Amino acid sequence: MGGQRARAVHGYSHAPEMASLSDALHLLLAGLSATPRFLHVPGKANPADIPSRVPFVRRDGSHALDPDRLTPADARVVAALRACYLPMALPTAAQLGNLEYFIRRGAG
Repeated sequence: MGGQRARAVHGYSHAPEMASLSDALHLLLAGLSATPRFLHVPGKANPADIPSRVPFVRRDGSHALDPDRLTPADARVVAALRACYLPMALPTAAQLGNLEYFIRRGAG
């Protein structure tokens, strides 16, 4: 890395939640005395970046990436990965206080 410090989110994040998440990740990694290595993947080559380029639209009672805005290459990647929309499900306060809940979830 040539003496530079890499960040999980490079530069400024337009989403305050992502900046907070990145900061929390770096604090956790520092607490573990970890030496992470991050690799930059250019956006157009990174399948995880497709939803940042193509909005979700309501379709068939759920959400899907807008097919009219997908490039042919992105459409092939989405089809190959069988990418789908899943709503975020956050744990409840009770679940956060119960380590056994997370152990069961990880084993399933």
